Amino acid sequence: MNEYYVKALKSNLESSLRELLIETLQNAQELPEMMHGTMVMSAAGNFCDSSKKGYSQLKRELENLNQDIGMSEHEYKLLVDNITTKVLNEFIQMP
Repeated sequence: MNEYYVKALKSNLESSLRELLIETLQNAQELPEMMHGTMVMSAAGNFCDSSKKGYSQLKRELENLNQDIGMSEHEYKLLVDNITTKVLNEFIQMP
């Protein structure tokens, strides 16, 4: 996968996860505050698991465009883990 696609993939995953976590926090406002972190972590975990399952589909889509994904499934899953950790840390560090 060329650098353009990697950057686009990272950006898309980060944006999607941020939007999901913001929505989760908004929906959790009616719950006790101590539940907010649990809800955000659960949403991030579900996003991570779901994204990891998308490797085969992404690979096929890129092959249809005559592009090579350029990373193994293991490398893709590590990328998803790293992005999830990064974005989740941003939310944990929010005041």
